[in-house]
Amino acid sequence: MRLKTITAIAVGILWPSFALAQTTLSLSIPSAINPANSTFEANLSELPADGSSIVILTAKALDDNLLVLADKQVIVTSNRGEIDTIRCYQGNTLLETNETTTDATGVARCAAWSSVAVQATFSAEVDSVTLNN
Repeated sequence: MRLKTITAIAVGILWPSFALAQTTLSLSIPSAINPANSTFEANLSELPADGSSIVILTAKALDDNLLVLADKQVIVTSNRGEIDTIRCYQGNTLLETNETTTDATGVARCAAWSSVAVQATFSAEVDSVTLNN
């Protein structure tokens, strides 16, 4: 299990006796993506090479405990390099880049298209961990 534990101590004053009360709080924070639990999927298995049809690529980042990982950097690439155009979404906005971050549900979405026929393999790198489609 890859968890970081943070301990905080809260001190309060009880009135009127001026006695001090101490409380300890421990939080477990997911620290790393688990590629076996995470997913990277395409909504199509085949795409026409017409330059306008798109495939939606979705990465979902999960940790060892199947907890979603928000705000993780995602970079989507193709084995064919610049032949394929990849643009990622931030919310509902399509960006001019192949990079984005996961949302509150641990999901990042990108769109890809090409005008060159030949099989492509897409990969998502989430915080330096590669997920293959």
